[in-house]
Amino acid sequence: MKNELGNRPDPQRKEQPIAPPPRVFDRSDMLMMASERLSQVRYVFSVQIEDGIPTAFQRAALEYSDAVLMGWPDSDDTSLSTPTADEQAIIKSCEQAIERHLDDFRLAERDDKTDDMGDKLIQISDNVAQIRKFYQPDFLLPTFSEIKRVVSKEWDEDMDSVDSRVNDRELAAAAAEPRFGGTAEPPEDTLAKARQASGAGQPAKREA
Repeated sequence: MKNELGNRPDPQRKEQPIAPPPRVFDRSDMLMMASERLSQVRYVFSVQIEDGIPTAFQRAALEYSDAVLMGWPDSDDTSLSTPTADEQAIIKSCEQAIERHLDDFRLAERDDKTDDMGDKLIQISDNVAQIRKFYQPDFLLPTFSEIKRVVSKEWDEDMDSVDSRVNDRELAAAAAEPRFGGTAEPPEDTLAKARQASGAGQPAKREA
């Protein structure tokens, strides 16, 4: 006969806590979150600046986000790398930073601070680019500084072109204006021709 105490828990034995199941790192969720957040912010910013003439900084911010999103990979792409545990922690940190910058972007939009919106768009693009690099280490992404340098040069050329067209229009308008006002004296040769024409139209005086 079994000892009745055989089925009872031993008071001297400590129960081991049950470990939670390991969190499955879903790269499709991470990639989707990153691209969706950046796409949304990029669209709102492009609408914000479309009514005016974007500055070089605003153009660069928009083009930087375009570069980060260009050719975005599918989640089931077999060529994608699998982030290590340490890299997964960094990706999680990037995800949290994106959410913080997104809150600031919304506040800047509410206050109609376009340059602040552009700055937050750059910050979000930076974090999304970092996430992408863990999945595509060999994918070349330009930095914001590189894009800004190119865009600033193009912007300066565009502004020079606009200034040149404005000057051409002003010169053309000045050339089309009358050279003499209503009270100005006409040149002497013009007066002589007018007198000759007037004299030619009068009958000759008869001699007494």
